[in-house]
Amino acid sequence: MTSLKNTFTLLILLSVIGATACQDERSGVGNLTNEEYGYTSLHIDENLKGPVKTIVYKSYQTDQDYTIQQPGHKYSWHKDYTRTFAYDGQLVEDDIVLSDNGVRSKHLFKFDEYGEPLLDSSATKYIVYKYNADNQLVFEGNPYSHEIYNYEDDYLISRLEIEDGDTIYVGRYYTVEDTVYQVVQAGHDTLGVEVSVRNDYGLPLYLGEFDFNDSGEVTVTEYNDESIIKVKETWQSLEQGVVTGMIVTLFEQGNETQTIEYNADGSIQFKESIKYTYDDYGNWVEQYINYNDKRFYKVVRAIEYY
Repeated sequence: MTSLKNTFTLLILLSVIGATACQDERSGVGNLTNEEYGYTSLHIDENLKGPVKTIVYKSYQTDQDYTIQQPGHKYSWHKDYTRTFAYDGQLVEDDIVLSDNGVRSKHLFKFDEYGEPLLDSSATKYIVYKYNADNQLVFEGNPYSHEIYNYEDDYLISRLEIEDGDTIYVGRYYTVEDTVYQVVQAGHDTLGVEVSVRNDYGLPLYLGEFDFNDSGEVTVTEYNDESIIKVKETWQSLEQGVVTGMIVTLFEQGNETQTIEYNADGSIQFKESIKYTYDDYGNWVEQYINYNDKRFYKVVRAIEYY
């Protein structure tokens, strides 16, 4: 069974403000985070702040001066999107659009009075996230495909059940210091699972994709949990302990991130730089992307607020 990494659709369905709040309560929010204002980001990768109503994401190929040449980003050619959020912060519509603005797919999300998802003919999948009184993630599940994740000890996956046809896969994990191990069960030793630990800001502190296949390879990502400045990924053989590759990401202070990928001999294979501009809420609205000083892209997010 291949890695379950692509099954993660981070749609955090957590509402912490009632829909009865008055419009004037939203004035003067400044740069408050979602948590300070009462909202929680629905997408950890976006880390949204403020009462977001809609996001329109468009990408473009540019020249080295970031003058737009044509629509479409190499890695998101079919992934430009428009997302609409309810007044209480829940995602209600997710439209994936093509570079010519044609709609590629449309997912609608409906909820009952308790905030639980209702099955809709237009929606293909739900992943529900539930939190305890301390705002810790304790449950992630897809009630329609029987994928259930139980969390404990600061977001660490401790148990996983996956139904695949007539087979139910069960994975269990334990931790020694900062290292996560899978308890391999008979018949399930090829199950690969992504496990992660995140800090109070939703940023990953530990992210690893464990794939116990015949080659015995494991992928591990390490984060500096104090400054969130440096990320190091290594691929190594569990049998020989030989590092075959490495990625180093440097999160510089300010508005730029840089990623450098090294070969096993230490030579640079790939590098990427992304510069950001932000709106008054602190959400990024423009990205300027440089791949190897050869390919250049611009990404624009038009964000409407309540």
